[in-house]
Amino acid sequence: MTLFVIILALLWIVLYLYEVRKIKWSASLIARMAMFAAMYFVLSLVTLYKLPQGGSLSLVCMLPIMVCGVFYGPAVGMTVGVIAGALNLLTDFNVIHPAQLMLDYFMPYMAYGLCGMFGSNNRLLVVLAGFITSFMVVGCNILSGVVFFASYAGDMNPWIYSIIYNMSTNGVESLLAIIVLSVLPLARLKKYMTT
Repeated sequence: MTLFVIILALLWIVLYLYEVRKIKWSASLIARMAMFAAMYFVLSLVTLYKLPQGGSLSLVCMLPIMVCGVFYGPAVGMTVGVIAGALNLLTDFNVIHPAQLMLDYFMPYMAYGLCGMFGSNNRLLVVLAGFITSFMVVGCNILSGVVFFASYAGDMNPWIYSIIYNMSTNGVESLLAIIVLSVLPLARLKKYMTT
């Protein structure tokens, strides 16, 4: 199973490197990316609850990464996700394996950046992209829980334990972020943020 996770992580890195070539770098874009990463970091500090073995529910801290992906496209969103993952790693370091590092700290945050995969003009497609990316995020966390943290499940099936554990944190947070994303005036915000 660890080999599968390593292959998945390598494929994810290849996807990211393919996408990042599309970014037209400018000082303005870098400053906006830093702003979205800073918004993520500030919101991540507002913890609503924290579980004993790690994982917490924050105040929709993933929303800035999702919005960045919607406004600037998946490549920029994924790059902000890399920055957010690194910030989370600095504040909540719990790494037991390189593949777990990718599954818990980088792939989920990068996946939120894919929220712009269908563009930004259709709210329904933006919300659909939010659900798809959230499914990917929670899937990464569940897989990490099964492969690397199964000992915490005790007598419970590791898959069931990991699903319950991760749905109570990232699942809830993703749902809250999608709700906020669905009511944000995206067209008006995009006009101000991309000019």
